[in-house]
Amino acid sequence: MNLKKMSFISAFRRKSVFWKTFGMLSALTMVSLIVFAIFVNLLLVENQRSKIHELNQVQLRRIGEDVDLRFEILADNMSQELWSTDFVSGMVSPNGVTSEERQRIVSALAGYVSSNALVKKTLLYVSASNDVYSSVGNYLSLEYSTEKKLIEYYLANHDQERTSQEETDRKLFTYNQRLFQAMDFCVPNFIGVLFFEIDLDQLYQLIQDGDARNSSEVIQIYEKSNNSLFPQRDVYEKPDFSDSSLFMTDASLDSAEWYRYTSEITGWTFIREANTTGIVDSWSPVLSLMLPFLIAYAVLSQMFSLYITRSIYRPINRLMQITTQNGRQKREVSQPEAIQNEADYLELVYTDTLDQNTQHHQLMEAISNDIMEQLFRGVLSGKSMSQNYIQGALEGTGRKELFTGRYMALAGMLLLAEDRELTMVETGLYQRSIVGIINNLMDEHCKIFSFYPDKEVMAVVLCFPEDTSVIRAKQWINGFLQEIKNRTEDLPYQVLWGKGKFYNEITSLRYSYQEALAEVRYQRYMASDPEAVETGNAFDRKYYEERSHQVAEMAEKGSREEAESMADILISEIAECDPENARDYSELVMDVMIEKMISCHVSKVELKELGLFHNPEEIIRIMQENGLNAYMKEFYQKAIKAVQSGSKKNRYKYVEEAQDYLEAHYSNGNLTLNEVSEAIGISAPYLSGVFNEVKRETFSSYLNSFRVKRAKQFLEETNQSIAEIGYKCGFNSAQSFSRVFKKHTTFTPGQYRERKKGVGSSE
Repeated sequence: MNLKKMSFISAFRRKSVFWKTFGMLSALTMVSLIVFAIFVNLLLVENQRSKIHELNQVQLRRIGEDVDLRFEILADNMSQELWSTDFVSGMVSPNGVTSEERQRIVSALAGYVSSNALVKKTLLYVSASNDVYSSVGNYLSLEYSTEKKLIEYYLANHDQERTSQEETDRKLFTYNQRLFQAMDFCVPNFIGVLFFEIDLDQLYQLIQDGDARNSSEVIQIYEKSNNSLFPQRDVYEKPDFSDSSLFMTDASLDSAEWYRYTSEITGWTFIREANTTGIVDSWSPVLSLMLPFLIAYAVLSQMFSLYITRSIYRPINRLMQITTQNGRQKREVSQPEAIQNEADYLELVYTDTLDQNTQHHQLMEAISNDIMEQLFRGVLSGKSMSQNYIQGALEGTGRKELFTGRYMALAGMLLLAEDRELTMVETGLYQRSIVGIINNLMDEHCKIFSFYPDKEVMAVVLCFPEDTSVIRAKQWINGFLQEIKNRTEDLPYQVLWGKGKFYNEITSLRYSYQEALAEVRYQRYMASDPEAVETGNAFDRKYYEERSHQVAEMAEKGSREEAESMADILISEIAECDPENARDYSELVMDVMIEKMISCHVSKVELKELGLFHNPEEIIRIMQENGLNAYMKEFYQKAIKAVQSGSKKNRYKYVEEAQDYLEAHYSNGNLTLNEVSEAIGISAPYLSGVFNEVKRETFSSYLNSFRVKRAKQFLEETNQSIAEIGYKCGFNSAQSFSRVFKKHTTFTPGQYRERKKGVGSSE
């Protein structure tokens, strides 16, 4: 196939990219037509199904709300009747009621039966006289009443629900397959109850909406206990109410077996079998409606597919012209049959170019590594280099991100298991093996550059991103060195490593390298004396670190004089060490103190204002000019003051957070010190201590004082009962409320309210 001048006409070949693309787009068009038709059909069917479900659900809810409304009306009528003069007289003073008043009560009860088809029978029970008034026209003692068992059942089972306040509250209950709505009368003690027996036949006709329905449209009702209200008329078995997937709701109209509505007034559950009759699943309406559109879509999509194919193919055609013009000859290959279309040919050209670029990249990588090695050699040796020079070198090698970050240098030395000299060949092999191990440990957390500044010492430069914390970087380095140790365990040598400190400027790597070099040389020197290794520098560092932690803790929790005295002793001990170790231990104890200041929320700005930042060059200069003792004493005086100030701010902050939490949750009668301490993130003993220190009172005393303060406001400004106010203010009992209130005010809650009302009226 001649690809030298690829044109649009020549694209129509059997294996051409153009032909394949156009064929796939055409096939995609046909598939999209089919999928679209199926989707439209499903959409119409689903829409119809959803509307049917929604209509049935709304209808069921309407019936349930209608039932609720009727019971609400009955409840209102019952409440009005209970407060009528005859009823109140009959219940409050039953012995003084005349026969005429009794007759009016009976007539009123009978009037509800005759005026409301839903009421089958009415009863009034008077607790003081133990009499029962009935709508059938009599009033008898409970002992002789035909409804004795009903009333005794109600009094026995609903006594715990009865409220002692001047309000009425209706209750729905069933007894021997009879349905009653009862309403207690309490002023404030219980003196009577009014019963309305509901006509179940009328209620059933009301719920079924008076229509003749088939079995799938019958509505069944279940009480709160999931027992059927009309067990004799149920046409299907009770469903499993614990399985929510069986029921549709207003929020979910997906396919299910039942429609359900639960009344918030009566607590009844109305259910009806799901019905999807009338849903059309036929294709013929969809096809007759959509056929003209589908034909138009097919024609337009084919034209659009042709346009897209030409647009896509245009850059391929252009690439073919570029690769075959300007004197270039088509490349010869060993298997010309492998080139079947334009894509194969372009892939061949791209692969060849990629190979050349890979070789070029490898060459640049090798040069880049040499440049980085020379750069770091100069930095570690202390060669004078400007920031601009270093930044330019890093940008030229494609590593400009290394110009900012955290830097540390490691120094490594070979140590043979046997006391013998290495040959040049062995040294070279061992050094190469260490470099290979380090190269295999590189990852995205750290950039590593390793080289040999001289024949026996290996330098490793570690560059961490600027946002990496020192603690995380140290953890990574410990894992890095441990991995090297694991990989060299079976080799005939071990590697001693020395670590420098972290620095935030790349030019300061020379200090880190000198520190690492001094440490590794000391390790090599002490390696021949096991006893010295056990009692050397590491032991002293641990000792001074622990002593500095003691000073920091004393500064936070003890007196300033005691902390400064302990710091003076520590400074004098460090001063007796040799100058190099004294500088090292001074940096160690200052790091511990700065860490304590940070934990006490001393800000970076405050640290800077106090001048508590330090670096090795500054410490060396101070040792030479003024002496380390004076510098360390001044440092500790400022640091101890900053720690105590930060600790004091923390204590006030914790107390304020505890007060805010108490004010938001004081009404919780189970509120404890542990709950508050967990909410603000400190221990309960520490919160108790700072609360006593700052507020000069215990936690429980402050909580009770605040609750009494709120209770006084409620007593003065509201008409709520004393018991209710005590509960809202978090007291667990009325006795506890009265005792604590009197302790803080010398009055009981009732006396306090009367006193305030008396003052207000006199004013």
